[in-house]
Amino acid sequence: MALLQPPIKFDHKARDWTDRQGLPIKKIVIHATAGTDSLSWLKGNPNGTSIHYLVKKDGLCYKMLDESKGANHVGFSRLVIDGVVYSQFSPHNCNQVSVGIELENLNTGKDMYPETQLRSAAWIIGKWLQEYHLQRNDVIMHRDCDTLGKSDARGITILDILRFLDEPPIMDSILNDSTPIIGKVHGTPDMAAASLTKHGTHASYTPNDHKVIAHAYWTQAATVGIDPLMAFAQMVHETGCLTSWWCLRDGLSPSKGRRNPAGIGVTGETSRIKPKSPDWQFDDTSKLWKRGYGFANWTEAVQAHLGHLLAYAVIPSQRSVAQRDMVAKDPRAIALPVAYRGIAKTWKDLNGRWAVPGQNYSTAIVKIANQILTQN
Repeated sequence: MALLQPPIKFDHKARDWTDRQGLPIKKIVIHATAGTDSLSWLKGNPNGTSIHYLVKKDGLCYKMLDESKGANHVGFSRLVIDGVVYSQFSPHNCNQVSVGIELENLNTGKDMYPETQLRSAAWIIGKWLQEYHLQRNDVIMHRDCDTLGKSDARGITILDILRFLDEPPIMDSILNDSTPIIGKVHGTPDMAAASLTKHGTHASYTPNDHKVIAHAYWTQAATVGIDPLMAFAQMVHETGCLTSWWCLRDGLSPSKGRRNPAGIGVTGETSRIKPKSPDWQFDDTSKLWKRGYGFANWTEAVQAHLGHLLAYAVIPSQRSVAQRDMVAKDPRAIALPVAYRGIAKTWKDLNGRWAVPGQNYSTAIVKIANQILTQN
């Protein structure tokens, strides 16, 4: 598929859903929200309505239900598939054999659907077409199956979305150390996760962990303008492909370990006595306290990493609200010298600043990122 994966958030789950009872997915249904603030309503409402994906106008996607569950999105509807009728009056209903997307739109027929939004929807549809071996004529609008006269999605046709699937493959340009830190998205989380699995990490990390970590970067980075591929490559470099002591978990306990993705606060200092400040971690092997931060989960770890990058890359007065919020996730942002705040426009600008002496620091990160792009 030519399209790049859009930013996706997984932290808003729908309460209500339908058991598929083992039925396969046969249709993809596109809706319009008929409003501009539907996220909280889709999480849980008196009607029990739910959806698999909500796509905002800026292209941000919320995955609200796993596809193994049927969303409650086409309850009063009728579909005839291979001679079998699916409806609320049949043994099986339409929710059990479909997946759904809600596009944020007033559904007036005049409210526009930005190209970014349509591209995100097309990416989701393309993924479903491949995963469930569906054809393009299996993609329908809610209005095509509803029995109560619903009109969504008004002002758009299926072809307005599917046309993006026909674009030629996107060839990512080879990156270099003059690549901006605040820049366009390269690669996909699946490519990044596959790279970790291929090259090998510490035995405590599984291929599923690789996917979780990669998706955390792609979900978070795109919301603040950082290329997730380059940030991910920096993590790989800093952690020795998830093998350094600073990035590991302790045994099977999810609440212990460091999960430090980029040497945040790591100074090389040690102490035999437990220091009072929180930026020290205990090494059971050496029986020493080591200075540096640990994070409870990879979401917090990635946010701290991205916040630290933003502290270097964007002048405080020029940061967006989302960027300011992300910088606040970095426990070391306040300690960053004023002269370094907003000084790094490109990855090369981190040489000798993020890493010391660091003459080849950015070169190493770029090499990893290009290896992920080319799957080497």
